[in-house]
Parts: sequence; structure tokens; C-alpha cells
Amino acid sequence: MDPDLFRGRPIGYAESAVIGVPDPIRQEEVKAYIVLKPPATPESLPAAEIWAFCKKHLASFKVPRYLEYRTELPKTPRSKIQKSLLREETKS
Repeated sequence: MDPDLFRGRPIGYAESAVIGVPDPIRQEEVKAYIVLKPPATPESLPAAEIWAFCKKHLASFKVPRYLEYRTELPKTPRSKIQKSLLREETKS
């Protein structure tokens, strides 16, 4: 999933991160972490709507299998998303 996919679109998206997570069947699947812009909430922007948007704009192998809403994403001192911390979370 392209992190800039939602940028400029009026769907309440602030930022995202995408990582590969272990999958018993396919070895690895795509998981997206989404941070919403206030006043958007997971209820006002359900996962089904995000998946529908992704299916329309992405190749099928890029569509996230898993989606998790977050209030914030872990960042480095330079404000880059720390995907390594997200990967560590999936291992535990």
C-alpha cells in the first residue's frame, strides 16, 4: 500500500504505515496501520470503506489483509515512522 495513497483525499486519513506480517498460509501478508484525522473515527471510517478504496486503487497483492487503527505511530527523532517497532509488536 502506498503511504501517500490517501493524501489529499477527503476520507479522514492522517498517516499510515504498512508492514509484512507472518501468515500461516501465504508466509506473509500486508498489514496497514492507519491514523485518522480528527474528527474522523474508526466508526465514521470503517475498515470496509478503506478496503474498498484500496481494492479500487491498488493491485490485489498490495491490498492490506489486516488493518489496525492507531492514535499515533512510533517515530524516530527525525519524525520517520519506526516500522521496526511495529514489526516487533507483531512478533509478541
